[in-house]
Amino acid sequence: MNSLQINLNKCIAVFEEEERKARTKIYEGDDSLGKRALQRVLMRKQLEQMAVELRELMVYQSPPELGALYTEVEEMMIQMGKEQKILITKQIQREEIENRRRTVRKKQMMHQAMIGIAIVFVIFVFGFSMMWVAQMRQEMYPQYGNEFIPKTEEQRRHESQPKIYVGR
Repeated sequence: MNSLQINLNKCIAVFEEEERKARTKIYEGDDSLGKRALQRVLMRKQLEQMAVELRELMVYQSPPELGALYTEVEEMMIQMGKEQKILITKQIQREEIENRRRTVRKKQMMHQAMIGIAIVFVIFVFGFSMMWVAQMRQEMYPQYGNEFIPKTEEQRRHESQPKIYVGR
């Protein structure tokens, strides 16, 4: 009996929260309007049936020494329902906030990754173009040598002279 009450309270709170959301948000899913309406009506009918079963259980199948069990349980259910509704609403709101944070964080990471890839691409393009320019210079002006950075005539003359080492 206790688990039926808890399930009923949770179902009612979730159902009411979903209905509140449905009134304020545009639906972007694949289900048709008729299918969604049918699901909502079926859920409401199931909740009503659970309430009827609970009432019958407490009125007709409980021992007489428990007295007005249904009345007391109904009052407690109303109180617990209010508490659970508040708690479930807060939990759903926290989850929505967390989902928004994850989405924003994911977008930021994607943006940073794209910037990083673009920077690496620019560096590679610049390096390859420098290599291409050096290759073209070596082919067009072989007199400057095969080095990446060409040497002036004075530098080549200085390097071609014999080295005189003075020292220990």
